[in-house]
Amino acid sequence: MKKLIILLILIAITSSMMFADSGITRGPDVGEIYFLGPTATGEGLYRSTDFGETATCMDSTLYTNIDFGRITADLTPGVIYAYSMPENLWISYDYGQEGSWIFRSNNVSQIHSGRTEGHVYAKTSRHSEDYGISFINHTCNGYFGSYKASEIDNEEYVGYVMVYEYGNYDSLWL
Repeated sequence: MKKLIILLILIAITSSMMFADSGITRGPDVGEIYFLGPTATGEGLYRSTDFGETATCMDSTLYTNIDFGRITADLTPGVIYAYSMPENLWISYDYGQEGSWIFRSNNVSQIHSGRTEGHVYAKTSRHSEDYGISFINHTCNGYFGSYKASEIDNEEYVGYVMVYEYGNYDSLWL
């Protein structure tokens, strides 16, 4: 069983790298992780509370119903966000259980969460403090170049952005 879980995690990570998104996220409790992995119907959401030793499929219909590309857990227990094409934000208040997903917003991509309960970030340009209902725009002063990736820090008001010179993919700045 352990080998199967490790294989599923590796497949989830590999498939998420193809889209430069994250198919794995930590939950608010120690040892809690969520990841996207294969099911009989396509791709599903799995949850583990023991560092991946065992995992439970929470929703096996993601591929047929929503086709998530990125997931991130909130600090609120049971709340998980998902991003689907074309730039849609979904939320579940029930650990990602099948049928619990609520469409929250469009024009949202590269989601990050986990710093404060109810906060979710859309790239570096906006964030929500009310579980994705409304978003606050950022000025994005302080970095230049074409956006490649971003992440928020555990420190308040700290974030990281990786950019590159357009057309020159060997040029990266953090």
